[in-house]
Amino acid sequence: MNITIFGATGAIGQLLTQFALENGDIVTVYVRNPEKIKQKHSNLRIVTGELTN
Repeated sequence: MNITIFGATGAIGQLLTQFALENGDIVTVYVRNPEKIKQKHSNLRIVTGELTN
């Protein structure tokens, strides 16, 4: 399944990202600060931006 997570650097967003990756999903995270994403995975795509963009 393809999943997009907004706010993935927050506590809940990090848990959702981890759970989805462990489940084998393809995850796109939309974040303001990509340096806060500590997870590395082949199914993880990081998109940087503001929600107002």
